[in-house]
Amino acid sequence: AEALAFAENLEPLKHPKTLASVVAEGTDGYVGLFIPGGHAPMVDLISDKNLGKILTSFHDTGRPTGIICHGPIVLLSALPDADAFIASMIAGDGKASSLNG
Repeated sequence: AEALAFAENLEPLKHPKTLASVVAEGTDGYVGLFIPGGHAPMVDLISDKNLGKILTSFHDTGRPTGIICHGPIVLLSALPDADAFIASMIAGDGKASSLNG
């Protein structure tokens, strides 16, 4: 009950930002990035270009990124053409290695 009350009173949780808005504002105000597992990384985030820009920003500036469970699949979103890479992997056509930038 205490944890629930604590979470319900955190103002930032009441107004989540889109990944596009984080990219537009820049990531300088963030000290770390955490990507949880579950279905979202596998379905919605795997080729999200905004997330790719955020991940690249964190990598380029040496800030920590924590990724667990199914989360590591979102690293594909940082590729130049994640959709083509994923399609190539599914097709097994051997082209994926030339698509990873």
